Amino acid sequence: MMPYDHAATGYLFAFVLLKILHPALSLDQVNSLLLWSLFWAVAVDWDMIISFIMLRSVRIRNNVSHRRFLTHTPIFGLVIGLSIYFLSDSLYAQYFALVFLASFTSHMVVDSIEIGIMWLWPFSKKQYFLFEANTDSNPYIHESLLIFYIKMFRNVYMRMKTFYVGLVAVFAALVIFFMNP
Repeated sequence: MMPYDHAATGYLFAFVLLKILHPALSLDQVNSLLLWSLFWAVAVDWDMIISFIMLRSVRIRNNVSHRRFLTHTPIFGLVIGLSIYFLSDSLYAQYFALVFLASFTSHMVVDSIEIGIMWLWPFSKKQYFLFEANTDSNPYIHESLLIFYIKMFRNVYMRMKTFYVGLVAVFAALVIFFMNP
């Protein structure tokens, strides 16, 4: 998914979590947590920087993908989120940890639609997904990251099922954002 799709799904997961839990926080604190959910849902993909440095390219090859790093595993998010939760000394910090977990989980769930993640790591490096994505049409290597992403968006991403999931998520997040005070 694209960053805006991940941000939208992170927002939706955090919004639902906060609605279910009804935290004893101010409206400003809840809004702050929702903003953090946008950030954390996208920040998971910062491991692409490591992948780019290793390959010296944005093209995925030789089974080196940012989704094969520790930072793209559920256990990584669980350890970070639970550490924040149990080390926190305030109610806001505890909800911050829960929002982190919700946003991280949203990223893992969405990446599992077509590309897959290592749900059972460290016991297995197998990537689990619902549908196998057709990523064979990824021959785009350019000096410009902008041109690479434009071609990837047009020729690969728009043909994936997650493109439509992302559209629904963005629309739903915008409706919720504008309908709630």
